[in-house]
Amino acid sequence: MSVYLFNVTLPGCPPPKKNSRRVFARGRRVLSLPSVRHEVWYAEMMPRVLKGWHGRPLDCVKVELNYYLPDRRRRDLTNMSESVMDLLVKARIIKDDDVFHVPDVHLVCHGVDKVSPRVEVCITFVPKE
Repeated sequence: MSVYLFNVTLPGCPPPKKNSRRVFARGRRVLSLPSVRHEVWYAEMMPRVLKGWHGRPLDCVKVELNYYLPDRRRRDLTNMSESVMDLLVKARIIKDDDVFHVPDVHLVCHGVDKVSPRVEVCITFVPKE
């Protein structure tokens, strides 16, 4: 039996952080920023994530990301999950998204839900052996 530490449903489909990056050059310095679409999604989702959390950042957890997509367009689950994991770190839900803090990650695509595309995030403790 899993004890859920944190659950949140994020509506829509998270845009990948890597695709459509904006690159600015000033002299020798190059600045690479995520797409505007990603920044808008990030700003809209942050209050949803923060609304249900009042504790300290979690450590040694299992993260399940259950995707319900808006259409059958090809997408990369790992790129979308990077956006969600970065959101959880920035919101201080989890300490970091490295292998020591999140040793167990499950990415599941449940197919198409045109009416209610979403990502369901479930965080539980990693069982000790």
